[in-house]
Amino acid sequence: MLSFLSWCVQVVIWMLRHRDEFDVVHIIHARLHAVPAALAGALLRKPVLAKLGRGGRCFDLDVVREKKIIGRWASALIKRHVTAFIANSRQIAGDLKRHGIGADRIHMIPNGIDLPRKPRREPNADGSRRFICLGRLDPEKCLEHMIDAFAALPADAKAQLTILGDGQCRAALEEQAARLSGRVTFAGAVEDVFPFLCDADFYLSTSVSEGMSNALLEAMSCGVVPIVTDVSGASDIVEHECSGFVARSHLEYCGLLLRALGLSEAKRDEMARRAVQTIAAQFSMESVATRQMRLYATLMQKALPCAR
Repeated sequence: MLSFLSWCVQVVIWMLRHRDEFDVVHIIHARLHAVPAALAGALLRKPVLAKLGRGGRCFDLDVVREKKIIGRWASALIKRHVTAFIANSRQIAGDLKRHGIGADRIHMIPNGIDLPRKPRREPNADGSRRFICLGRLDPEKCLEHMIDAFAALPADAKAQLTILGDGQCRAALEEQAARLSGRVTFAGAVEDVFPFLCDADFYLSTSVSEGMSNALLEAMSCGVVPIVTDVSGASDIVEHECSGFVARSHLEYCGLLLRALGLSEAKRDEMARRAVQTIAAQFSMESVATRQMRLYATLMQKALPCAR
C-alpha cells in the first residue's frame, strides 16, 4: 500500500509539472498503476487512453477489482476516468463490455511487429520436425502441459522442441523434460529470436492468459506454423487449419501435435505462406502505428472544446 501511494504521488506531481509537454495520457495495461494517471488526466482535462494487457482469465479490470480494500474503488475510477480503451482482441473487447464500457469507448487495434526479412527455410534432410516455444517460463504459460503433450508423441517420432526464454519455472520444466532423452532443449534467454524462428517448422504455446501474443505474431511472420491454445488473441490471428491450429483442450492439443507431424512438406509450406500473409496484411508495425496515431488525433480533437 505504501508503495502504491508513493507511486500515485510521484505520477500526479510529474504530470502536473509537465502538463504542457503532452496532449494524451497513454496507459499500458489498466492495472492498479493506472489509477494516478487516470486521475491526473481527468484533472488536466486531457484524454486518457488505456491499452488492456490480458483478456479472459486475469483480465486487467478483474485483477484490479479483486485487490483488497481499494479494489472496487480503483476499478470504478479507471472505468470512469479513462476516455478510451484499446482492445487488441475480441475477447478483451467482450470483457470491457462485461464491465459496462460502451462500444464507443472501445477501439480495436491489434499489436504490431516489425516484419522480418526471412531467409529461405530449408527442411531437415531426415524429415524431422523442429518445434519452438519462446517467452517467459512462468506459471501462466503452462509449459508443463506442452512438455506432457510432447512426451505423448510416439517414441519413434522425429521431433525436436527448443524452448527459448527464462523464468521461475525453468528448473522444474528442465527436470520434467529430462525423461525425453534430449528431444527438448532449453536455450535460455536470447537477444534475437529470429535466427531460431527461421529454422523452425512449428511454434507451440500452451498459455492460459494473454492479451495478444507478440511471440505468436513473430513466429507466424517467419512462416512458423502455430499450434496454440485458445486464449485471448489466438483466434484473432490464427485461422484454424488454414494458417495454424488452435486447441480448445489439452487432449485436442496432443492430437494437433500428431497432426503436425503427419503434414506433408507441401501442406506445411502452404500453411506457412498463409501465416506470413496474415501478419503482413494485418499486423505490420506501420499499419498499427497509423491506426494508433489516428486514434490520438481523434481523442485530441474531441478534447479541444473542454480544454478552452
